[in-house]
Amino acid sequence: MMNELTPSSEPAESATDTTDEGVKTNGEADTQRQSRRRNPGHVLDQQQCLTGLSQLPGMLALGLIKPAQANAMRGVFKDILDHHREDRQQASGAVSTDDMIAAVRKNPALLKLFEPMLTDEQFDMVMNAVKEDQHGEA
Repeated sequence: MMNELTPSSEPAESATDTTDEGVKTNGEADTQRQSRRRNPGHVLDQQQCLTGLSQLPGMLALGLIKPAQANAMRGVFKDILDHHREDRQQASGAVSTDDMIAAVRKNPALLKLFEPMLTDEQFDMVMNAVKEDQHGEA
C-alpha cells in the first residue's frame, strides 16, 4: 500500500521547527535572544571620564545635546571620578596614618618600610609628627 506511513531515512524535524520563513526555530530564537541581551557595561576609567567632560562643551555649543543632557552627563562623569578617587584613598589608606605615626615614633627605621605604601600627604604627616617629636625632645 502506498498510503502507509513508513519510517523515513531523513531525520525527523522537531516540533518547534517550522517551514514558514517568518517563524524562527528554537535554536534561531535562542540565538536572537542572546544577541539582544545586554552585555555588562564597563566602568569608565579616569581618562575616559575626563575626555567625556572635555567634549561636553563642544557638543553643547554645536547643539548636539541639550543643556539638561549635558548637565546629567557631567554629573555621571563626576560620580565616576569620585568613585575612582575613593578607591585610591581606600587602597592607599589601608594602614591608618595615626597607627603609622605611632609605630614610627617607637621605631623610626619603620618609615623606610612604610614609605612605598604612603601617599605624599601621609608621608608628610608622618615626617611632621617625627620632626615635632625630635624638636620636643631637644
